[in-house]
Amino acid sequence: MARNWLVLVSSGCMLLALLACGCKKSVADRGPQIQWQFSADDEIVSTPALGEDGTIYFTSRQSLYALAADGKMKWRYFPGAELGSSPMVGPDGSIYIVDAGCVMHALNPDGSKRWITQMGAALASNGGLAASCGRPATPARAVGDLLLVGNFSDSLRAVDPNSGMIIDQFKDVYGPDSPEILKTGGAVEGGGALQFFDPAGRVSWTIRLSDGPRTLPFRTAAIAKEGVIAVAGWDNKFHVYDFDGRPKWEFPGDWTTNPVIAADGTIYIGNFESVVALSAAGAQIWKAAVPIAGAPALAADGTIYVPSQDVGKGKNGGNLFSLYALNPQGATKWRLPVDALIEHGPAIAPDGTVYLGTSSDGAIGVKPHSGTLYAIGENNGGLMRGGWPKSYGSPANDGRAPSAP
Repeated sequence: MARNWLVLVSSGCMLLALLACGCKKSVADRGPQIQWQFSADDEIVSTPALGEDGTIYFTSRQSLYALAADGKMKWRYFPGAELGSSPMVGPDGSIYIVDAGCVMHALNPDGSKRWITQMGAALASNGGLAASCGRPATPARAVGDLLLVGNFSDSLRAVDPNSGMIIDQFKDVYGPDSPEILKTGGAVEGGGALQFFDPAGRVSWTIRLSDGPRTLPFRTAAIAKEGVIAVAGWDNKFHVYDFDGRPKWEFPGDWTTNPVIAADGTIYIGNFESVVALSAAGAQIWKAAVPIAGAPALAADGTIYVPSQDVGKGKNGGNLFSLYALNPQGATKWRLPVDALIEHGPAIAPDGTVYLGTSSDGAIGVKPHSGTLYAIGENNGGLMRGGWPKSYGSPANDGRAPSAP
């Protein structure tokens, strides 16, 4: 009887041990945990910007939203014209957006209006109005907290964040992108050409791509303080320059997104079939099968979050849209199917939560003119410090790299 009792006790201990191991494994391998979803009034057209109090700001085509960390709406702002760029949060908590009518809006953290500024005249076009500044970009925060706004059709504008007055137009700086700002005060502008300029708008150098008689544009660059400007061109090459505009190396590929740079110098960029990891010297480290990769974001633990669309794999042969989480070696940790295209890169909060928005035009059976903001709970250490870990650099989308600890 005693022997049988010992066997039972021993078996029970083994069972408890197995259950404990199973519980630990299930927590580690449980995959993505959607904390909440928020349905917007239209397609989401931005990388979310995060306030220091945890507020999540994002834009649909019609509205600027402010959500609490639990997904409840704090307020909503209608600019009166269509939106197409991401919001930016200033150091005092003010929120800045630019609408398609060339109007810049500054809001207080409670959603009240601080000021609005007409960035350019509205021109008559086909019986309606068209913006003279083309598609304005997300504002960046330059030296002295000046706001720099790029656009498709005119010079870069410098705006006073307190009054909304246009302080200057950098006539030699042209491009549709949000500039990347260096701590030294210099800035990089991509788009049609790649330019490096100082706080007064004086251009140090300009690089243009060409394919015989044609001029080819760049995508948006990523920068790192070690003197790295990494940018994909429409010439089927990935280019890396130093801060003096000298080429460091090139890597061939048909790129679908803008790069990010890890704290150790590793560069991640996507093409139609995969995400590629490149060393600081330009050698391929690995590639991971992620079809039609979008803009990545890097977490402190090295996790790489990448939007994707897998053609012909969804319902009725339509596209299947997903967010991939890769480990630093390129292995897939998990894949989360979402309801529609993820047009812009994710944001990562200090507590590790990953935020991303979708954009549906109704072509794949999802409700047209709709968007969903997803909050995904992750234990990743928050956004990576150092390098250029996400679109627009920091959680605030201010065109600066996140501060070191």
